[in-house]
Formats: sequence, structure tokens, C-alpha cells
Amino acid sequence: MKNLLTKFFIDNWPRKILSLILAIIVWFVVNQSLTKSKMLHNVGVRIVNLPEGITIEGMSTNGLLGRRIDLNITGNRILLSKIQTGDLEVLIDGRTHDVEWIEKINKKNIVPTDPTANITGIKRITPVSIALKPKKLIREKIPVVITAPKGDSPKGYQFVDVWPYRAYITLRGPEDIISRYKSRGVKLTFNLSEINHSQLDDLKVSEHNGRHDVVSFKIPQNWKQIYLPDVSASPIEIDSKKNEALHVDFIRTELLPITTPLQINLYYPLRSGRPIKNKNLQVEKTSLIKEINGVQVIQEKLYTKGVSELFLQTVKNNLAISITVDPNHHSDYEWGVQFINPRELENNYVSLVMEGNLQNQRNNTNPKLREEYLRNRFRSYMNRFQLYRADATKFELDIQQHDKHLAINELQEDHCCPN
Repeated sequence: MKNLLTKFFIDNWPRKILSLILAIIVWFVVNQSLTKSKMLHNVGVRIVNLPEGITIEGMSTNGLLGRRIDLNITGNRILLSKIQTGDLEVLIDGRTHDVEWIEKINKKNIVPTDPTANITGIKRITPVSIALKPKKLIREKIPVVITAPKGDSPKGYQFVDVWPYRAYITLRGPEDIISRYKSRGVKLTFNLSEINHSQLDDLKVSEHNGRHDVVSFKIPQNWKQIYLPDVSASPIEIDSKKNEALHVDFIRTELLPITTPLQINLYYPLRSGRPIKNKNLQVEKTSLIKEINGVQVIQEKLYTKGVSELFLQTVKNNLAISITVDPNHHSDYEWGVQFINPRELENNYVSLVMEGNLQNQRNNTNPKLREEYLRNRFRSYMNRFQLYRADATKFELDIQQHDKHLAINELQEDHCCPN
């Protein structure tokens, strides 16, 4: 056995070592010479050196086209196995082109996207052509419409409105695309679910003579971005200097007491050619209704929510319950909250808020636009105004006619749906 091993390893050892070295060299050379083909999908295309004032349709500000291409590359098997789509891109020199042309992509157009990426293993690529159409490059200011937010308001708060309703963004790109955006504008929608209630709790509530109005959440800078892939590969920020006042207004959802009694008004709708029946109906005194200076009012303490305290303080002396008396519907009486002289109330509310803003120097928005916003807010409060009991369930009336009298009582809780 010993003689066999000696003969195998020791005898003629220089020749055996030389043979081993030659075998390794041959293996290495053969292995390195092996080639393969590989398909890379969605490879980026970048245009550089375009003439001044020219762009390519679908090209963003960094030169990347919105469209991508597939490349069939051939080269060293080992090196190609390490190459991924993101390691390279197609680079096209457009310095001599100002009209539509077809670029034939070959190996010379392939460049690495990362200096550390090794693409030397690529020997050739299957030629592929791409049509490119130069267009006039323009720069325009585009209106941004702030739409109604999505998502839910933070716990304990109710969404009021977003202000301002319009912002602006400066876009640079092909004339036809920019012109289209300019004519129709772009939309920006905020997500209320991204706001935490603790953020609103920490905010200072706007006040006027100690009366709370709304809580204003200033829109963070990273929300003021719009993604327009046919113009830019990255989000574009709206013009921040002119939109620093962009904010969302909330109100707390706690119950607010209505401190003045609500008067009962009977409304008789006019019917063409028909006499008004039962126009002398009297409102009965019940546990709910009492008379003050000859006027029937609701004596139960009521509440409201979904409006600001300043709004309630403005309208509380001009609230009434209006009951529609329709002779054709004796058993189904419609009723609702009526605002007496709403135009004057609106003017008073706007005046109070505007005065408070001037004193606190909180808002540098155009006064006319700010007034328009406040008037819309006031009308929104009127539309959402509802009456509630102390337990936060909706207040409802049960109205019955007894001959010449109307009996008005509170609808029993088992017949009333909680909010």
C-alpha cells in the first residue's frame, strides 16, 4: 500500500504538478469563455444633452423617460448572473436632435447606474429601436384644487373645512402636457386618518373674547406634494411661499349647551287656490312646552354639536322650532330648526372671526378669500345643526293634533335613534 501511494504521489512529481497547473489554467480559460444570454425587463432610459428649450414626451426633469424597455444581453455567464435590472440604464445623447428620430440601442448606450456595478461582462445586446419625439419645453404655474379630505377625523374631533381651497404648483415639461394641466388643474387630497388626536389636543385653539372657534391643523410640508409621473419621476411640491397658510380646521365633538329657550313657530304653506285650514291652531302646554310672555317655548335643556362655540354664541338668540302645518297631512308634521335673519347672523359671525384674526395676526390670506371661506363655514354649520339631549342622543318631537290644538311632546327614546 505504501509503495502504491509513493508511486502515485512521489514518482515523476514535477510532471504531475505541471499537469495540474495546466488543467487549472484550461478550466479557468474555458469557464471564463462560456457565454449566455439574459433578458432584463423594464430597464430605465435617460436622455441627456437635449437642445435648449426642448424636451421629450414622457421625460421627467432628471432626464428619465416614463417608459422603459426590455434588453436581451449576452456575455460572460458568471458576470451576467450578477447583473440585475437596476444595475444599468440606457443613455441616449440627444444633442443633435430637435425633430422626431428613432434611436437604435446597442452596447454603447449601456451605462451602469452604480459605479460599483460591474457590467464589463456584457459583450453585446440584441439591437432594439425606440422612437423619440422632441417637444417644446415650457414652464407654467398650475392651479391645485384642494379636494374634500378622505379618511376619518381624529377621535373627539369633527372635520370642518380645509383652507385655502386652491394652491399652485410650478410645472416644467412638454408644452401639450403642461397646457393640459393648466386648463384642468390638478387635485390634492389629504388623509385625515394620518392626523393623531394628540396633535390637535396640543394645538392652541383660536379664541375671540375667550370663546373657542376651531382648531387649525397646519398642513406639514411633506403633504404638499403631488406625483405627476408624466412630468417628474419624483413628487413635486406646491409653491410653499404662497401656501404657508394651508390648514385643516376641526372642532371638538363635545356637546354645547343651548342657553336660550327655543320658540315654537307654526308655518302654514300657501296652496294655490286653496283656503288655509286650521290656521288658528293653538299649541298645548305640556311637560315639554311652557309659555313665556305669551310665546310657547321648549323648556327642556338642549344641546348641539358639530358646530363651534363662537357660532352658537352668535345664533343662540335667533333660533326657533318651525313646525309645518299641512292640512293634507294631519298626522305627519315636519319640523326643523329655523335661523331667524340668517344673513345678519352670518355677517356678525364673519365680522367676529375676521376681527379675531387681525388681532392675533394668525392669517395673512387675502381678506376677500378669507371672508368667502368663513361664509361657507357658517352655512355649513347651519346645514349640520342638530339638537341633542344631554346623553348625546338626537332630540326628536312627537306632534299630534287634537281638534284645534297641537300637542308637542318629546319622542320617546325607544322610538328615537341615537346619533
